[in-house]
Amino acid sequence: MRAYTEAIRRAKRFIYIENQYFMGSAYGWLDDQDVHCYNVIPMEITQQICEAIAESRRYEIWNDAFIQFQQIKKWERIFFAFVCRFTVYIVIPMHPEGVATDGAIQEMLFWQRHTMQMMYSRIAQAIYSSGIEAHPTEYLMFFCLGKKEAAEVPPQLAKPTRGSRAAKLRKVRRLLVYLLLNQTKKWTTILFFFPFYRHMIYVHSKLLIVDDAYVITGSANINQRSLDGDRDSELAIGAYQSRHLCYDHTSLPLGDVHDFRLGLFTEHLGHYDPLMTDPGTEACARLLRESALQNWRDYVSASEQPRGHLLSYPIDVSVGVNDNFPVVTLHARTKRGRFPDSKAKILGRGSKSIPNKLTTWKPKLKMTSSLISSLLLFISFSSILQCDHRSSKKINIIPTSWLLYLAWHD
Repeated sequence: MRAYTEAIRRAKRFIYIENQYFMGSAYGWLDDQDVHCYNVIPMEITQQICEAIAESRRYEIWNDAFIQFQQIKKWERIFFAFVCRFTVYIVIPMHPEGVATDGAIQEMLFWQRHTMQMMYSRIAQAIYSSGIEAHPTEYLMFFCLGKKEAAEVPPQLAKPTRGSRAAKLRKVRRLLVYLLLNQTKKWTTILFFFPFYRHMIYVHSKLLIVDDAYVITGSANINQRSLDGDRDSELAIGAYQSRHLCYDHTSLPLGDVHDFRLGLFTEHLGHYDPLMTDPGTEACARLLRESALQNWRDYVSASEQPRGHLLSYPIDVSVGVNDNFPVVTLHARTKRGRFPDSKAKILGRGSKSIPNKLTTWKPKLKMTSSLISSLLLFISFSSILQCDHRSSKKINIIPTSWLLYLAWHD
């Protein structure tokens, strides 16, 4: 966590994150602040954005890669200056691994929503205090990845065995194509019986890129279990090139880290755009935000095919003002507030029956300490006093209940 924190604090232009989970900084949540999910990564990111807003870090630079790609003459450079603004891009799964309707998964989404709302609320407050016209999603963007299969069956595929699952699947595809071509409104029924038509791409990477100059990749998720410091063992590496560093707000390193990040953007969006060379510009942020939102619309539509895998995370952020104080509200983007082809709620829900250790990865005592101590002490002494009647010697038994007691109070 110290490596993440140091890299975030050194960021000057942008941060790009891919992670399997994103929850933390519960001490700053609007509700449930007593939940043991105190890692500081979300708050550090938010603080960096708020400082950039307070310092009005908006300036103009010339994107040499864009100018070279468009074959713009040098004397025309002044007309292609790009406005820069500190931006954070975060890619997470549509929902944690497992059945999205399960109570544990729903509570993880509930904590994730709390984290997002905390971040957007503080950013909205910084924008309001600075008196600028902007929206929090212009500084902080959440994405997910998804894939939508084409309804048409590729002609080069071999014909499946009659009556097999593949044959039934192709029959459904042909029916779907027929309904779409005839512009019928019954496509929702077909999608209900054809759940493999679209699905999320599960993000399992743990990646942080700062200013195209520094990259951290490893095994640590952004949740309490990985970042608590005394639970899971994690491994990560940080890499940079001394000739390609970000020295100020206008420099853009063009080394291997830049090429790696640009390759990710190109793969996720399904195409290359010269604006993607500099994620620290408003033009690049607008490109990703609008492209991902259009991909989401195509992903949930009946007939359109997304151009790429990058989808805007299905949560909309609205900002209002109450007593001269900005109030942020998160809304699920879908009509019923559920993920496509699922009954799972996008915003999640809390649970009173599931221990927090299943969702924030920290055990929470359900019994009084004295009762647990008495029970475990009784088991320990009972084990020690067992005897081997043939040898009339006490058996040396390690009281594992002591280990359970220590683990419980860890």
